[in-house]
Amino acid sequence: DTSFTGEDRLRLRLQASDPEGSLSEVAGGLASQSGSGAGGSDNLRLDDVYYSFPIGSRVSAIISANSTVSDDFVTSTIVPFDGPGVGDYSGPMFYDQLGIGGDSLGVGFNIAFTDNLILDAGYATGRGQEPDKGIFDEYEYIVQLNYLSDGLIDAAVVYMDGEDGDGNGAEEIIAGLLSLDFGGFEIGGYFADQDGDSSFMGGVAVSDFLGTGNAAGIYYVEDFDDNEVAEAYYSMKINKYWSLTPAVLYGELDDNDDAFYGVIRSTFSF
Repeated sequence: DTSFTGEDRLRLRLQASDPEGSLSEVAGGLASQSGSGAGGSDNLRLDDVYYSFPIGSRVSAIISANSTVSDDFVTSTIVPFDGPGVGDYSGPMFYDQLGIGGDSLGVGFNIAFTDNLILDAGYATGRGQEPDKGIFDEYEYIVQLNYLSDGLIDAAVVYMDGEDGDGNGAEEIIAGLLSLDFGGFEIGGYFADQDGDSSFMGGVAVSDFLGTGNAAGIYYVEDFDDNEVAEAYYSMKINKYWSLTPAVLYGELDDNDDAFYGVIRSTFSF
């Protein structure tokens, strides 16, 4: 991360992980998993490449060259599990459902009409760097209207759509997100529809649980294919540089036997 003015950010990120699908029965797997390399081996790849900057006092913009799509364009994903949660579906999952753009070019903006009412919009392409394609061949876009308060209610409505590289339109997604904050005890979730198929999330989260900076939560998700994921996590701030998050993940994938996984995430901040 670097900045030219103190209010902007230029980010170049390298990312490495085990291949996708390390948790075979948990849809989505782990958050921030970078995917399979050659032959499914471990890998190191260039992930985020973007520049975000303000335009006046109420508008901000982002331009990306790689890996920026959907929820990267929004001011807030509303649900309190995004960040502390170890599973990818804490995200929430529907932001990744289209999976069309993001590998080439992305542009987006955020407009704050008031301190509480914010409009987000983003457009991402998947094959814009291929000479026989272009930025309008394979793409997805998102529009999200947020109400962000300093009190009880945070909420948003979302519309997503796109087209794959063969000229086929994706099935649009319409979603609503809600979080209710009762002073450190939050209830959050979403409901999303894609051509009659639904996905939903619900759960609770507690901030500063057994210590300042700690976070605990539990949530349940059912995706558009009726796969089920649940997670209970506890993020512990050991010191200002290091946090540990033990979690238990439950998954039932394609009506197979269900499975439980224990996971520990260690986060170092510099």
